[in-house]
Amino acid sequence: MQTKPITLIILASVFTCCVPGSIEDSKHKATALAYQAKNPVADSDSAFGRADYRIYSAIGYARYYPGLDPNLGRKLEAKFLSRTVPSTDALESDAHANAVHAAVAYAKAYNLHLLDRLRSAKLVRH
Repeated sequence: MQTKPITLIILASVFTCCVPGSIEDSKHKATALAYQAKNPVADSDSAFGRADYRIYSAIGYARYYPGLDPNLGRKLEAKFLSRTVPSTDALESDAHANAVHAAVAYAKAYNLHLLDRLRSAKLVRH
């Protein structure tokens, strides 16, 4: 029985994305460590000082704004734009889940601090 090339491609794809210790898991671990090492308060203060008022959004089933009410998030995004952290609703492994959790936790702390700064400067009224 001859193995078809498509079968090998599918097996290789499953192996590299879902097997613990794979290259993808290593990338996810690096992403988690990078977000854990960041300082969301200092980063949002720095951005605010440059008049960069973009909030962070994340995407799961739909776009959401970590730490913010959805309506407020949409208003801030319309006014100041947003950038997206690595996120998904289809987690591939524990390492992937840890990376998404770290990125969303960073985004939440960043957004909440930036919102406080925007309110203090009377750039938003909400």
